[in-house]
Amino acid sequence: LERVIAEQRPRKDISPYHAAGGVQKEALFFGRESELQKLADSDLQNAVIVGARQMGKSSLLKALARRLASRPGVDVHYVVMVDHDLFGAVATQRAAPRPNTLTEFQKLARGSPGRPRVWLIDEADMFAAAELAGEGAGRGAVLSAMRSLAEDSDTRFVLAGFWDLYRSAAFDFQSPL
Repeated sequence: LERVIAEQRPRKDISPYHAAGGVQKEALFFGRESELQKLADSDLQNAVIVGARQMGKSSLLKALARRLASRPGVDVHYVVMVDHDLFGAVATQRAAPRPNTLTEFQKLARGSPGRPRVWLIDEADMFAAAELAGEGAGRGAVLSAMRSLAEDSDTRFVLAGFWDLYRSAAFDFQSPL
């Protein structure tokens, strides 16, 4: 029966894997349980998830969002970056005006002691590349503000991406990541 169905239906119709956008349904998410437990079932923490395209980063972030949303008192925001503008993405997610300064960005992104906020930022490569291409004092300023925010408040960031994010985290000793 399995062979007959496979011969008559396109593979995309019967495959549990999704080619884009990540797995939306919990029942179809599998294979990353240990990673999900490390990220969601312990104290909230910052993380960087890197891997090649189509390796399940978006699916992992969406599963993490579902798991964290079920925890009382946790404010979870899943953001897909379409460019390098994290300020704009955070503002859109919060339905607020775009911040113009690092201080305004931190105020908008900040959680509270009674309601920690977790930002799940997918496709973060363009943002990481732009941050690290900056010159002088502006180089890595937003990443530094994010790190400061995570250290000083109940705000956490999980960034997912590929090469630029990996290069920033692994090879750039000056990177706040």
